[in-house]
Amino acid sequence: MAAVPVGVLLSMALDPARASDEALGLQRGASEAGGEVGARLLGGDLARRDGPCARAVVVVGRPVTPSRR
Repeated sequence: MAAVPVGVLLSMALDPARASDEALGLQRGASEAGGEVGARLLGGDLARRDGPCARAVVVVGRPVTPSRR
């Protein structure tokens, strides 16, 4: 199955002491990487976490040819 990337969803759980710098860096990186393949950063979620950064990335795509099942 093949798809054309449309957008990126980025969710992060960050330590409040470093959240601002880490969040901006991750957002910029996801936006730049998505832009290279024509996908925009659509949104995601932000949460507070004591400890190391946790993140999840979802890429939303549109199928090149519809699947017939």
